[in-house]
Amino acid sequence: RFDSRDLKGKYENKAKLKSLLGFNTNGHVPLIGVISRLAHQKGIDLIVRALHRILDLGAELVILGTGDKGYERLLKQVSDDYVDNFRAVIGYNEAKAHRIYAGSDMFLMPSRFEPCGLGQLIALRYGTIPVVRATGGLLDTIIDYDENRDNANGFIFDHFSERSMLNTIERAVAAYHNPTEWKHLIKNAMGQDFSWKRSSREYLDYYKTLF
Repeated sequence: RFDSRDLKGKYENKAKLKSLLGFNTNGHVPLIGVISRLAHQKGIDLIVRALHRILDLGAELVILGTGDKGYERLLKQVSDDYVDNFRAVIGYNEAKAHRIYAGSDMFLMPSRFEPCGLGQLIALRYGTIPVVRATGGLLDTIIDYDENRDNANGFIFDHFSERSMLNTIERAVAAYHNPTEWKHLIKNAMGQDFSWKRSSREYLDYYKTLF
């Protein structure tokens, strides 16, 4: 357990996750997590096409999920080629999912469309910074770092393209290497409130304006 005032637990979770994944790189390499159905809607094809360039940015990547058998086979094959900094964990396990949420530095969601999205909300609670495409609930819940640094809680890319996604991951990696800025992002992320308690207050405030 940890909170935004003391991130020691966050760093310990990352170290444990890296050990479980067999990553041997030092702790100063950003770890990107993906927990998703392996489906066209989720933009898995975009990740696959850009995979080696994501790793070339100096990042590690872990994908947990199941779905399209073609994606499953391809990710297993690629995982064998990048043993030092990429793992594909095919299947779904709640405990593994929470280890990835807790131990990753960033959470990638390049969805083609996403009416609501829960992954980014869970990631925020763990202080894991979302990198998302500007669509649906992702756009509604994430504030881009370069648009509003005081209140930012993640990074957004507009276009469903490798270039747009890679440019945004590169921005996130650059921010990660600025410890002061990154800690501020984590604090903002963990301070988000998307609970029904907050929603009920907003509804009540709105109703008061009607009378």
